[in-house]
Amino acid sequence: MDVLNSEELKARLSYNIKRLRKNMKFTQEQLAEKAGLSKDTIQSIENCRMWPSDKTILLICDSLESDASRLFLPHENSTTAEDALYKDLQNTFASRVRNLLNKSIDEIISENQE
Repeated sequence: MDVLNSEELKARLSYNIKRLRKNMKFTQEQLAEKAGLSKDTIQSIENCRMWPSDKTILLICDSLESDASRLFLPHENSTTAEDALYKDLQNTFASRVRNLLNKSIDEIISENQE
């Protein structure tokens, strides 16, 4: 399994902060204000020029109403073996959840028909 290097990890963090910020319809300035950071800090993180401190990551997470782990998830176009494994696990989990839900629904329907 490939191990992410620091640049790949920084790119993943940057991508996810920007994605979550846009999902919340925040500008960089709005996120910075909400997190108590400067707009330059947000820009530097999103452009992979700066690695944030733990405290900064937590401030950003709080402002984006997100868990820190979401900032390190692979994005759709990622190609590392680790990311491929993660996506396979996600798909397997989703498939198993769907199967369990369908089975539960079938059981409820059959109980109500009796």
